[in-house]
This record gives sequence, structure tokens and C-alpha cells, in this order.
Amino acid sequence: VFLSIPPEYAFHRVELIRQISMPIILISTEYGARSMWDWEQVTYLKAEGIQIMAPYTQEMSRILLRTAGFRRRMKESRLLVWMDEKREHSSYYFFDSQCVERIRSAFGVEVVFSSFKELNERAMAIPDETARYEAGAHVVLKEDVRGSRLLKAYKLYIAMREEILRTPGVIGISCACLDEPEYTDTTPCLAFNLLNRELGVAVACEGDVLSLMTE
Repeated sequence: VFLSIPPEYAFHRVELIRQISMPIILISTEYGARSMWDWEQVTYLKAEGIQIMAPYTQEMSRILLRTAGFRRRMKESRLLVWMDEKREHSSYYFFDSQCVERIRSAFGVEVVFSSFKELNERAMAIPDETARYEAGAHVVLKEDVRGSRLLKAYKLYIAMREEILRTPGVIGISCACLDEPEYTDTTPCLAFNLLNRELGVAVACEGDVLSLMTE
């Protein structure tokens, strides 16, 4: 919703502006720069406790508008993390349940933990022929990777894709490939690359949900 508000409203209609429940973004020129009187309005409204964003380039304006739209979608979104232990006492904050709860509280995004062991068991059970078909349908790798190494990577990709598609609202994925190497015979790097391209999901290593939220 875009509102055209005369500049003097910032000083004399504060309570009216305070009732606006949506994000307030001040864009006053077609080319994105802020007019000199915008500084006064923004500073005044912030002093009155009103949150207002005032970009000063077209690109910053576009980023803020995309962010405002995505923030609403985040309330129905999930991060899917394949990991068999949450490591409550790990030195990494992003493994801690406190971090997961704060993400849910602040953004409405749910972190869903799924078994990395079971994911790899499903991947290993996929027929070689299925993996060969998938390999033939995608881009050629720069490095000459052939045989079982390539098929294992594509099998993990297929297993990840299947679980993502049956889990509603997934916007980011990660797994514990280095911390739980006993469960896998490959790495998720190719799978992450393909899933990011095809499904638009954010990807991060080692269950780093903070990096996923940043992306």
C-alpha cells in the first residue's frame, strides 16, 4: 500500500501515522535519492518512536520492498536441517535450541530437524539408472567427475529434493555432513547447488541456520 502524505503531516499527524500497522518506507523521488526535508521528517518520526525506513538509492528501495513482502511470507516458512543431534552444548550458537526459538519468535520461521542418517539411507537405495538420468538432465560439471562419485552425489540430490517437495514452506536447507560423516558416502555440495538453482532455496553448511536466515 502506497500513501501520498504531505511533508507537514510528519509533524502534525503523528498519531495518525502511528496507527499504520504495515512497514513504513519513505521514497520521495523517482531516482531514489532523499530530498533535504526528508531528513527532518524521518528524524522527527523516529524520535516519536515510529519505525520508518528511508532508502537513498533505487536499489536500496527495491531491497526494502522485497524484504517487506518476504517478511510476510516468512511466517509460513521453514528451514529444513538434516541432523541427528541438535548439540545442545555445542560451542556453536546456531546449534542451540535458544537460537531456533528466537528465529521463530522474531520472524515466524520454523526450523525443522530431519534425520541425516535416514536421508542418506534413502539416497543409497536409489537405483544407479535413476541417478544417471538426473545427471544427464543437468549441466555438465567443469571438473571431470564420473562413475560412482557422480552417481552418489546425484542420489543425495534426489533424496533431498523429494523431502523438500513434501515439506510445506521450505525456504532454506542445511545438513551436518562434516559432523556426522558416518552417515554419508558423499558431500551435499552438488545437491545444494542444483536445489538452489531449481527451487530457489537458500543453502548453508553444517546446520548454520543463522547463515540461512541472513541469505
